[in-house]
Amino acid sequence: MEPTKNFFIRPSRWGTMKLFQKIKYSFPHFPEAFGKYVDKLQAKEIVREMAGDLVRIPKTVRIMKSHTDLSDSDINPNWMIKTTHGSSQNIVFHPGVDYTINWILSMLERYNKSFYLTHGEAQYKWVQPRFFIEEKIEDYFNGKDGNAITFMIYCLNGKPYTVIFMDKKQDRYRHFLFSEDGALEQIPIQNQVFYAFEIPPKPIMARMYAAAVRLSQPFEFVRVDFYLGKDGELYFSEFTFTPNSGEQIYSDALELTLGALWV
Repeated sequence: MEPTKNFFIRPSRWGTMKLFQKIKYSFPHFPEAFGKYVDKLQAKEIVREMAGDLVRIPKTVRIMKSHTDLSDSDINPNWMIKTTHGSSQNIVFHPGVDYTINWILSMLERYNKSFYLTHGEAQYKWVQPRFFIEEKIEDYFNGKDGNAITFMIYCLNGKPYTVIFMDKKQDRYRHFLFSEDGALEQIPIQNQVFYAFEIPPKPIMARMYAAAVRLSQPFEFVRVDFYLGKDGELYFSEFTFTPNSGEQIYSDALELTLGALWV
């Protein structure tokens, strides 16, 4: 049995729990085997092996020796600084902005701590704080501004079921049921303002579905995130095991339906 499956004892109410409740329940139980999938640098190498030509990996410019390993030459509007060990901890450089080394170092100092200790999500327990510089991809819609549209695919038992389109900078989202042929069926989300994302062609979405199938095989539940380049290539973003911090996204009915798939 893979150490990333059936890694905790189910409570007696498991069969009636919604998906978000199961995600939240899993928080303290992730074993060390998850560490390499959460570490963003290790995950890149894993995806290279698992996905082959289906998915590209954003270029790593360099791995920093520590959170203070920084010089003026690292400040480049085509790059961003990322952490290996947390979520929403990127420093994105934009053209025309005067960044100071001291400000960047103060941000890196803030990020140089265990994400597990501050958020209680045990998969981060196994990842030591590290930092690296990554080249921005040229996003199919937003270009090379460091705000690539993220396609977040919810997978259960190696099969994708839903996909969220996210424009994080603009706080815009759309949710869909996802089919193998790339077809999308919109999921209404209460109180969410509609935003007309540019929907990629079905063949691209079908390729994204196939990539998510391949990358989700080791897990009972995972969210696999991708970007789409202007070149039509898929780029890997990350594996996420506790999306939205375990808070509810979908209707009670859909959360129950999805929850029932995680046995």
